[in-house]
Amino acid sequence: MPNGQPDMDEHFPTNHGYDLNVGGREWGQPKGPGKYFSPFGMPNLDDGKPGDYLTDKLTDRAIDFLDKTDRETPFLLYFSYYTVHSPLMAPPELVEKYTKKAKDFKNEKNEFLNPKRAGMIESLDISVGRIVEKLKAMGIAENTVIILTGDNGGDHDESTGGLRDYKGWLRSNQEDEKKESG
Repeated sequence: MPNGQPDMDEHFPTNHGYDLNVGGREWGQPKGPGKYFSPFGMPNLDDGKPGDYLTDKLTDRAIDFLDKTDRETPFLLYFSYYTVHSPLMAPPELVEKYTKKAKDFKNEKNEFLNPKRAGMIESLDISVGRIVEKLKAMGIAENTVIILTGDNGGDHDESTGGLRDYKGWLRSNQEDEKKESG
C-alpha cells in the first residue's frame, strides 16, 4: 500500500472486494503504540485491556466472524497474523517458559534459541488450533481448505532448520558453486 499517499484509503482491502478488514494496515508488522500488546492501534480492532496480546485478539475476531457466518454459504476468511515478525514480543508467561527451557536445552545442533520467538510461535500455534477447533465445532472442518503460508523465514542462520540463509538474504548460484568447490 502506498504509505502516506493522499489516496491511501483506496488501497485498503475493503476497497478491493473484501467485506471486512480487521487489523490490516500499510505495514507488515505491528506499529501501534503497544506493538503486540494493547493498545494495538489497528483498524476495526478494539485495543482491549492492558496485557492483551495481538495474536490472541486477532484470533478472537476471526472466531467472532465465524460465529456470524452461515455454515451453508461458502465464505473466505483471509487471515494474516503479524506474528512471527519483529519486534519479537510474546506473552510474559511464554517468554518465561522458554527461558527456563533454554537453560537445560542440549543444543547439539547449534540452534538459535530465542525465548520471545519461541513464545510467539507457540501463541501462533495455539491460535491456529483455536480456528481449527471452531471449524470442527461448526461442523464444516471437513469441507474447509486451510492454507498456511509465511513470508519471514528465519532471522538467524541457526533458525532456518537447515535451509540456506534467512530473511532478506539473496545469494547467487555462482556464490553457491564457489562455496561448494572451495
